[in-house]
Amino acid sequence: MDALSGQRLPPPPQEVTRFRKALDEAGIAHHVLADCIDISDDQWRAAAEGFLRPSRWVVVLAHSSDESQAYRLASRERYRHYVVADGEQAPAVSPKDSLLSVLKFNAKAPGWLLRQLASIRCVADTEEGARAGGEWITPDAYYRDGRGGRSLWVEPREYQFGVSALDSRRASLEKELTRYDLTEEKKNELLERLRVLTTTDMA
Repeated sequence: MDALSGQRLPPPPQEVTRFRKALDEAGIAHHVLADCIDISDDQWRAAAEGFLRPSRWVVVLAHSSDESQAYRLASRERYRHYVVADGEQAPAVSPKDSLLSVLKFNAKAPGWLLRQLASIRCVADTEEGARAGGEWITPDAYYRDGRGGRSLWVEPREYQFGVSALDSRRASLEKELTRYDLTEEKKNELLERLRVLTTTDMA
């Protein structure tokens, strides 16, 4: 378990590692969103993790000229996440109280994602959100958009973004191991998840 502290970020799924390896072998510079976003305000970690979860393996190309080749490789690998050729830098100043304002980007991101993050208001609770209207999210990841409201909660053991995500995962799994009188089978399952965090290729 101590070996987890030596990792910088949680490891990606095998399909992501495989596709990124194909891009590297083709000489296509890129990054995934999970590697370029940090959450600067821990109060909003659950909200950010929940909202960003579907986008964590979006691939952003360094050069738009690689778009055609990257799409060909993504089709071959049946890569299910977006491949974006024309990323944008996050704005230097974000709208106050927006979800974008609690995030830090160290590389380009899709413009559509940046604009949506800027439009989501951070509210204290659902009551404040209902009064405010529009698109909003609470600290415990209850989200409302034009379609209605729903929870985007992600268990801490599944956190992905920023350098503290791995610590959150480890602490959550450790808590699970000690909180219950677990069967041997359940203990082995949790220990295997910890082992995967430690040994998965971080490509």
